[in-house]
Amino acid sequence: MLPASQTATARLSKMNPRREAFVRHYIETGNATKAAVLAGYSEKSAAAAGSRLLTTPEIKGAIDDALLRRAELSDITATYVLERIRAIAEDPNARYADRLRALELLGKHLKLFTDKAEVDHEITVTIERRF
Repeated sequence: MLPASQTATARLSKMNPRREAFVRHYIETGNATKAAVLAGYSEKSAAAAGSRLLTTPEIKGAIDDALLRRAELSDITATYVLERIRAIAEDPNARYADRLRALELLGKHLKLFTDKAEVDHEITVTIERRF
């Protein structure tokens, strides 16, 4: 398998120029509509075009590759981010709100807070036919 930087370059080189531009602008802005307009799609259809492009496997792969490459170049990893959040949570000089937010983010990472209840029940259905 190619390294992320080579994979990203290979994916982009296979795309048409407007799709390449969309990927570059999406990475810069994080906004599909803006990226579509900057890539040359009409302003009227930019929202729909951006949404559609984000569901295209070729585009999704190129964006994922580019984000991975960016993370590699910046030397930022999930471990680094979690360590920094933990440092804020444990810093006695940090504001209470900041410490609480850091704890909340750590809890979310560990899936301690769920918005959905997971239910595991067995249901038996009996169907009677009456003639």
